[in-house]
Amino acid sequence: MFNQYYRLPELLSIEPGQQSSRFLLSLTHDVSDFVLMQAMRAPLIEVVVTRAGAEAEILLRLQAGFSLSPYPLLNTAKTEQSGLCSGSDLKSLAEDVVSQTTTGQLRRGPGQGLRVYANSSRTPARLLERLRRGLLITLTLDPNEPALMGFRLGSEGEFSLVALETDLHLCEDPLVLQNAKAVLAREPEYDASSAALALLITELEQARLELVSYLSGVDSHPGLAAEAMRIEPMLSQRRQWLLRQYAQSQERPKLGNSANDFGHDIDKLKRLLECYELLSTPEVNAMVLAIAEED
Repeated sequence: MFNQYYRLPELLSIEPGQQSSRFLLSLTHDVSDFVLMQAMRAPLIEVVVTRAGAEAEILLRLQAGFSLSPYPLLNTAKTEQSGLCSGSDLKSLAEDVVSQTTTGQLRRGPGQGLRVYANSSRTPARLLERLRRGLLITLTLDPNEPALMGFRLGSEGEFSLVALETDLHLCEDPLVLQNAKAVLAREPEYDASSAALALLITELEQARLELVSYLSGVDSHPGLAAEAMRIEPMLSQRRQWLLRQYAQSQERPKLGNSANDFGHDIDKLKRLLECYELLSTPEVNAMVLAIAEED
């Protein structure tokens, strides 16, 4: 059902004798954020267990632009040579391995599989930042139950594991309505940067255009079409608000200030000015006030 997103399947063998193996889901090259936004609407990876036990194997299907590579924990020298991460990205990823909490383990046997989905309630900027840092997937083998393999996702809620037999993403509302509802349900970020606002505007505009196209189709369900008609005006209002926020982030309040400088430290500057007034003589204060009035 997701063949239009995935590359050809790949067979990955687990090293024998290891009860735990870690793999890093990372980007293969410098992909644009706007292309990744479209990719996150489908599962990033699909895994099927073909063989468990001492000679475990899994079948992978990845989206274009992603790769799954072995990640040796706390072995920075070998990781730097493999080219997975470097510099500050490697340090940040190592801290995530040690400190972050992981989601619950999903146990799979031969013939069973799972998919990795992005959490639609999180903002695109946070999801993309997580993908560029890399997403850790841990595979564990239980010696007491050799026919099962455990999968654990190193994530702070941005992504989740879903078993194939319980994946009901295509059985719910149409994807157009799901995306529109997810955009509206997300809490606005009032202090978002200009780049994050641009991603939010692109995501919302794409959801709105898809909703309009769905309403113009002849095969739309009457009940779902009525719900889409209620959602479309709310998307337009959210779009206007985001455009206003983006315009304000690009404005230059004063020619003496740099762009995006709204004077967040005004209170601090006032306190400093009061301290200087206390330290200076009354004559100096009067002279400064006179000069300010002349300007």
